[in-house]
Amino acid sequence: MSDGPKLDQIMSVLNLDVLCYLMRFLERQELIPLMTTCHALYSTGIPALLALHINIRGERTSSSFFKFIHRDLRGRAQCLKRITLSAVHYDDAQKRGCVIREPNLSAAVMKQFIEVLLHAHYLEELNITLSHHTLELYPELPSVLESLQSLRQLSISSSDNALDVTEIVSRLHTLEQLHLDIPDFTPEVAQLLQSQSRDFKKLTIHRRQITVPATTQFPGLRYLNIDHHPDMALLPRVFPHLTHPHVQDRIFFGRESPQDIRARNLQAQAGSRAWPDLKVYTAASCRSTWRASGAASHG
Repeated sequence: MSDGPKLDQIMSVLNLDVLCYLMRFLERQELIPLMTTCHALYSTGIPALLALHINIRGERTSSSFFKFIHRDLRGRAQCLKRITLSAVHYDDAQKRGCVIREPNLSAAVMKQFIEVLLHAHYLEELNITLSHHTLELYPELPSVLESLQSLRQLSISSSDNALDVTEIVSRLHTLEQLHLDIPDFTPEVAQLLQSQSRDFKKLTIHRRQITVPATTQFPGLRYLNIDHHPDMALLPRVFPHLTHPHVQDRIFFGRESPQDIRARNLQAQAGSRAWPDLKVYTAASCRSTWRASGAASHG
């Protein structure tokens, strides 16, 4: 075996630029131990760490994270690529209800979050949950979201106001992928979403029906989650290239007989002929009934 340079000699000449590049390919559980070895690697690893998916939950976690970003706001915010955050705020009437909810994020934390978004020029993916009350308290938030010119994927959820959310989406530049989780899908909502119709990939609707006219089309939609009885004559017209429709469990409990479920499944089988790329039709707790109808490729 020929004498060659030892590993420690090779590492001694491996400069930080190369390490910085290699760090981009590490997972969080690999990156953090490496960053804790010395001050130089800690500083070098921060951009790679912030480029990973950041899931921010709760007041304490949010406050700590945004304080960390604000220590070098301009530099660290520009490293952010993917963020998930719940910014839901409840008014006093909602908080007096019986449902246990997480407390609202404080005004100080929301201010920090908005400032971070203003400097996150290279943010590519944002998953955010809002409420009508959030937008009332922070009316500047829509314009801040609109300023994210590098944003490519957006997932936005609201349990109480679909119109406010879709108004925000309608003002954004064209996205590569859009996921909406909203309480209804009305003609007004559909009209606002026309600018994103080809990039609108995933839709979740809860509590109410789809009431858009059959002339409205969203050819890019592939995933549909709905917890009310869908109109199977309407869906193939509005979503002609749907591949993954999904009906939630809870609509079946105590509301329909097995015969009614089977009849609707057979209707879906006929309607699905308009979906040439249909891959999965899941009817959750009624999978055995669904399979008996022969309407699904797999549940």
